Amino acid sequence: MLATAVGPNLTKLLHDQLDLMFAWGLSEPLREALVAIARNIPPLLRTIQDKLLQLISLTLSGQDYKPLGAPTTYERQDLSAMKEAALTNGIGRTPEQTRLALDTLGSFDFSGHILSEFVRQCALPFLEDEHPDIRKAAALTCCRLFIRDPICHQVSNHSIEIISDVLDKLLTVGIADPDPDIRHTVLSSLDERFDKHLSQAENVRSLFIALNDEVFSNRVVAIGLIGRLALHNPAYVMASLRKALIQFLTELEYSNVMRAREECTQLLSLLIHATQRLIKPYASSMLLALLTK
Repeated sequence: MLATAVGPNLTKLLHDQLDLMFAWGLSEPLREALVAIARNIPPLLRTIQDKLLQLISLTLSGQDYKPLGAPTTYERQDLSAMKEAALTNGIGRTPEQTRLALDTLGSFDFSGHILSEFVRQCALPFLEDEHPDIRKAAALTCCRLFIRDPICHQVSNHSIEIISDVLDKLLTVGIADPDPDIRHTVLSSLDERFDKHLSQAENVRSLFIALNDEVFSNRVVAIGLIGRLALHNPAYVMASLRKALIQFLTELEYSNVMRAREECTQLLSLLIHATQRLIKPYASSMLLALLTK
């Protein structure tokens, strides 16, 4: 409330208060307060970013945060004191703390920081956590941060390797996680900015596996993704798409379950809309199957 009312005039007075606020670990009220302070007092944004990244790093990995390319002595004294205070107060001991740290990493304004390596080391391993909420938070955080990171558009071998590694793990969760809600979250979070990387052969194969998901809404999302990728890599996508088309038409023609026929019809409609001109040669076969019904 003070930050909103007084604004930048609080800059000098809040420096010491920030240390006291961070000393007791990450919490939802702290995150809300920091968002308000950073929005209304821009001069404090960089300080809050550094302290918050340190706190998140301690929570997720138990190690100090090191900016990309920073020497190992980076603010060693201040960070050590903060780490000692954090461990004293039991930071990062609960799944709730871990989930909150991941959510904060994905949603807070960390503009000016390159976090691709940090996310890869600290957030990506939580895709295999036993708690569904943590896996979901980790997936969302990875998607959000890599979408905003310039590495998504770079063409160096190093950047392509990092993106490929991240997408490989995300797609594994998107097709194999036991929780259908997490599978839906991952597939829905694969933004168009990933398409250049998703259109690679191994990623397309994974998405066609998602096309057989037991939950219909997940199959709908997978159809949309495949339709987008067909425009980027038609030579590879169309071969598998023909098989999927035959599968839909066969199920539509021979299935005795009304619900299954209805779902097939919806998927065909989405497929036609998503692939447009690429599916034109198969119009006659589809009309033959549809008109008889």
